[in-house]
Amino acid sequence: MGFLDRMRASMGRIHLIYLGGHPELPRSRSVEIERRGDNINLYVPSKDEPIASIPVSAIKSVKLERASGRSVGKAAVGAIAGGTILGPAGLIAGAAIGGRKKKEGVIVVTIQHGSLELEVLFGGPTADRDYPKFVQLLK
Repeated sequence: MGFLDRMRASMGRIHLIYLGGHPELPRSRSVEIERRGDNINLYVPSKDEPIASIPVSAIKSVKLERASGRSVGKAAVGAIAGGTILGPAGLIAGAAIGGRKKKEGVIVVTIQHGSLELEVLFGGPTADRDYPKFVQLLK
């Protein structure tokens, strides 16, 4: 696939910052998100191969948390607790959310991963605006 083909494919994706919580992704990073078949795929920007995939059937809930409210603190505590089980991914997410000073939203995706229920967190300056697009991917 050529450069222009990759750019066209990237145009239909949602661009967010992965904050943590997914067992296959050890660190915070910029990602592109799209639905392919029955999966929500996460990509490194402008790449064709997904770095992680979440089956739509494994997604239990999606909500938008506000960075200025107490509930984001709960999300960070949940991410840290998840990090205790999963390692550094949850800790990075907690640190990323705790260090924010801007009033940005965080998209919290609760997934079933084996016997565990995990919170996968996405943020960034466009999270509030991209939340409806993310929810639309699930339909």
